[in-house]
Amino acid sequence: MIDSEEASVFITFSDGTCRSEWDVPRGTVISLDVRPKNRLTVEDLHLDLTKYTRTADQQVQGTLYLNNKDEGISIAAFEDGRVRHVFYGPTAKESFKRCDSPPVKSVGTGHGSVKFDAYRFGRFRDNTARLDEFATTLTGWDGSSGYIIVYPGEGVSIQVVQIYADQAKKYLIEKRGITNDRIISIIGGFRNEPSVELFITVKGGVPPTPSPQSPRTNPQ
Repeated sequence: MIDSEEASVFITFSDGTCRSEWDVPRGTVISLDVRPKNRLTVEDLHLDLTKYTRTADQQVQGTLYLNNKDEGISIAAFEDGRVRHVFYGPTAKESFKRCDSPPVKSVGTGHGSVKFDAYRFGRFRDNTARLDEFATTLTGWDGSSGYIIVYPGEGVSIQVVQIYADQAKKYLIEKRGITNDRIISIIGGFRNEPSVELFITVKGGVPPTPSPQSPRTNPQ
């Protein structure tokens, strides 16, 4: 991430595999997600709006999307024109570089779900950078859904991990502009070490399955 007084810029690079959905060399910039910190309107961008499609978000009231697939630009804005974020991805002419099939990995999940990240449960603010990377990748992965699985464990109750899961989902929606219908939070069963797992499920893929699945009584 690049942070300045004007904006925060989240950059996604290729790791040289199809995990990013694009068949390009390692280190290639796949997307830029720009979050302005100061007031910026769509009018300030001086766009030719005849080249953009306009769509209202059905889940987040008052949010509009302007999309230009030819140039790979997507803008999320409020109804009054204020810009929430500007996403720059591959252009239509670069679509031939897309992998023939989405990356599929089975990690106790069924086909079509990739474990994006996993880490020990801790303070929410200590792990927002992981959620930022998760959001940037999810934004550039058309039709995908994001799953947050939080597991209670020694010293961490089901109630505490539920609060964390709710915070994470709210952060991705309100701070990173991911629509509500694309983020699912799940509370897993008790583990010796409380933890968090982030999954991306491709369109039509099988959602991840928590392991263990059902929450058990947490020792106090």
